[in-house]
Amino acid sequence: MSNDCFEIYVARHGQSYGNLRRRQGIDSSVLAIPEREDPALTDAGKQQAHLLGELLKNIKFDAIYSSPLLRAAGTAYEVLLSQQEKSDIDTIYLLDELIEVNVLEGYLGRGLDFLKEQFPKANFVHEQSPEHPVPRKGEGDDMRVSVHRAKCAIDFIRSKYTYGQKVFIATHGTYLTSFMYAALGISPETSRFRFGCENSSFNRIMYYTDGKILLEAANDISHLRLWGDDLIPQARSLFIQNE
Repeated sequence: MSNDCFEIYVARHGQSYGNLRRRQGIDSSVLAIPEREDPALTDAGKQQAHLLGELLKNIKFDAIYSSPLLRAAGTAYEVLLSQQEKSDIDTIYLLDELIEVNVLEGYLGRGLDFLKEQFPKANFVHEQSPEHPVPRKGEGDDMRVSVHRAKCAIDFIRSKYTYGQKVFIATHGTYLTSFMYAALGISPETSRFRFGCENSSFNRIMYYTDGKILLEAANDISHLRLWGDDLIPQARSLFIQNE
């Protein structure tokens, strides 16, 4: 283990029923709030998350973090189960700061008891950064707001761990662009870069003691490529949009 860098592995959740409904053109506005705002993983999404866990099982994580929404927590759970084959890690830390952009204002998931019932081999612990920014109305119209929220999450996590340690984070697709901007120190005001973000893809970010930051892996879905086209998400390209 290298003691000169701190590593974050940040992943998008596996396919959810919300993703599937959008792909099928189904209007979700008629659904009750929990089903609309907090859909579960589909069977394919669970398999994607399981394969992600299998790919990362030989990496010893010092902590696992997740958005409190069901689809992210379910993805973190599959990674936790793979970790448990070789370690005694049992906790998933929930951060409201990791929630998706444009969820219903004030909605922060179904709560600890619900998640513990769904994922019985995990101990869920709720944490929050000192500032504790959460999604608010109109956040999706100003990326600076979600980038700030992501920076609060990253700064909080980095304050708890040190060089030589590794943390896994499960979060959401739209939010992940903001997270990557914050993690790499990219300004949303001066850059139009967008990150590809497929279901269950992961990114590896390395922070070195000399201040350098390395994006070692981006939108990695290598865990899916040998398992059939039905598990490979529909492609969303990386692109740079110039003014």
